[in-house]
Amino acid sequence: AIVLGSKLYLADSSNSRILVWNNIPTSNTQGADSVIGQTSLFSANLNTVSLSSSTLNNPFALSSQDIYLIIADRDNNRVLFIVP
Repeated sequence: AIVLGSKLYLADSSNSRILVWNNIPTSNTQGADSVIGQTSLFSANLNTVSLSSSTLNNPFALSSQDIYLIIADRDNNRVLFIVP
């Protein structure tokens, strides 16, 4: 997990997505506000339709540099730099 600004980003590798909370959660049951790598919070498909800059397959680690969120997209053998 990583915090950028006021947002929390969590790699959910088994569902091929990054969960995003707009603010740090205040309870264990607080659902994510949005998702990266899937079309919705309720989907968990590998690369959704096909490999693209908005799909993921086993995102393994997160980091940040300046304004970039850096995602190690393990099973696609790549690293993504995105501006969230």
